[in-house]
Amino acid sequence: MAEQVPREMIAWFPKIDMEKCTGCSVCVDFCSHGVYKLNENMNKAEVYSPFECIVGCSNCVGQCPAEAVSFPSLEQCKEMIDRARAEMEKKGEGEKK
Repeated sequence: MAEQVPREMIAWFPKIDMEKCTGCSVCVDFCSHGVYKLNENMNKAEVYSPFECIVGCSNCVGQCPAEAVSFPSLEQCKEMIDRARAEMEKKGEGEKK
């Protein structure tokens, strides 16, 4: 399970295509974890707190009317977790089997 791996070791967070982003703030308003904020200078959303994003959640993708938000695939997420676990075990930080 992902909770056994420190969140900072899992690069699961959104990316915003700045060419598509219209600055509508739907993602900012939708995400209750504070992952996004509106960059007032650019009038575009930006990923403000990437590690506040819940691993495996991509609900905000469907909210973006400009289709500017994307995530790694769930398969990539699983690979990240597996790599992090292997790294932790190599360093002796993981659970012994």
